[in-house]
Amino acid sequence: MLVSPLGWFFKMASASTLFWRFFQHTLTFKSQALISAGLVVVQPLLTIGLLWTGKQLVDDVLMSGKVGALAILGPLAAVIIAARIGAEYLTQVVEAGVVQGIAQSLRDRLYHHIMSVSPGSLGSETTGITLSRLQSNTEQTEYLIFTGPIAIAADSMAAASFCIALFALSWHLALITLLTLPGIVWFSWRYAPYVRRAARQSQRAEAHWMSLAEERLEAQPMVQAFQGEGLEIQAFQHRTGRARDSEVRTISLMARQALLIEAVASIGGLAVIGAGVHLIESGIM
Repeated sequence: MLVSPLGWFFKMASASTLFWRFFQHTLTFKSQALISAGLVVVQPLLTIGLLWTGKQLVDDVLMSGKVGALAILGPLAAVIIAARIGAEYLTQVVEAGVVQGIAQSLRDRLYHHIMSVSPGSLGSETTGITLSRLQSNTEQTEYLIFTGPIAIAADSMAAASFCIALFALSWHLALITLLTLPGIVWFSWRYAPYVRRAARQSQRAEAHWMSLAEERLEAQPMVQAFQGEGLEIQAFQHRTGRARDSEVRTISLMARQALLIEAVASIGGLAVIGAGVHLIESGIM
């Protein structure tokens, strides 16, 4: 089912409201978050620097035979490679600390809310569903307020750097690359509702087996007294099987979406290579 433009607008408005509501948890780790954002900006610039250095090595040393340039370009390439590796390592370490810290802060807030509400306020929600929310909902909220924006910023910086590099070489190549964006956006928009629905079903299936396990383990003496272990094991296996199927279905949808997006990007890359060869043969580049 496709999402109408109006429905998409309201979903974005709701996501924006949730973002600003929980963004205070990110501010608790403001220094580490700023370091992570800075590393996101630096890494594409290092990649561009490495590509430029490689181009200069090919043009000046291999093609023109200027061996003296190797004394400058060689160490420069080594420094850029070392800086890129160090930036990737720091990004993983810093982001891991921020992600876990935000998740803990959100989980503590949710637990405080659950413990503070009046009895009966949660309705028919079982303890298993509540435990599932302590895990899945906090992870989703953390992704909304930190990991998601960081990933968007990283992808945007990489795309902008790639387009700038292409524009520096030839505007023809940059135009061909931009033509792939509508296909990427369409596939993302097309599969997003299915992925969200499958994720909700997976969460409910996980909550069901957690609730069953908690109830039956509390009643373990009674179950053993009536020799119901076999039936309870079968019931547990049935629910965990449904949870497994739901999770596999969610991952399959995400993999299909990623495959189609990668296919469009690959076709665009091949088109850029083909156009570049044609422009070089024509003497334009």
